[in-house]
Amino acid sequence: MHSNTRSSGAADQRDELARRHQRLAALGEMAATLAHQVRTPLSAALLYALNARQQGLPAAQRDLLLDRTVACLHDLERLVAGMLDFTRDARLGQQKLSVAALLESVEYSAGALLKPGQQLTIKQPRDALTLDGRREALAGALLNLLSNALEASGPGARVTLTACRGPVNLELRVSDNGPGVPELIRERIFDAFFTARRDGTGIGLAAARTVAQAHGGQLTLEESGPSGSTFLLSLPLASPGRTALAAPPAVPESTIRSCVNP
Repeated sequence: MHSNTRSSGAADQRDELARRHQRLAALGEMAATLAHQVRTPLSAALLYALNARQQGLPAAQRDLLLDRTVACLHDLERLVAGMLDFTRDARLGQQKLSVAALLESVEYSAGALLKPGQQLTIKQPRDALTLDGRREALAGALLNLLSNALEASGPGARVTLTACRGPVNLELRVSDNGPGVPELIRERIFDAFFTARRDGTGIGLAAARTVAQAHGGQLTLEESGPSGSTFLLSLPLASPGRTALAAPPAVPESTIRSCVNP
């Protein structure tokens, strides 16, 4: 009788230790994910603030840079709140938002990613599309994809972010002109902490896929070869009946904007 009691107590203790280990491991992975997501808007805010300090800068340009600094800091604040919500509930607190507003948010922060000689082109959809989700989390996922594409493509990077309505979902494609993803590692690129780059963290693609899945979507490597790669982020379009946040009117053809670091 006493032996059975001792065995049961030891088993309960082992189970509790295992659960504690799992919680600590999950906490460590979430901390790494949060740090990676925070890095881009923080870097963008620092860049805009430093540029705003230039002597002799016209007042209008200074105000624009400061506005973008504040916008990045707001994104950072909401991103932290979103990640905290994500740890509490993987379904995320959703709101309806326009795809155009999402891409404008990405454009604000993406400028800080560009190095000399690199170019980023963002193609807005023809229709005024909307989806349900957190703008900051989705923008962070897209910025991770753009950052990876720019790093992979090097000084002459030509990266394009295209949004369009697919047969069922919203389709967001990030295409680059890099050397492609080696076939031997394609099945592992979405694993947390796996990286083929010496300075990589192995978090960007894993975090982006986590965000996609939390929104009921998918992130896949659509194609890759010697002339470049394309990642496809597919997300459900919003259900009708709610008003989109900052939804712009439909435009007759897709809007294309390019960011260049000369």
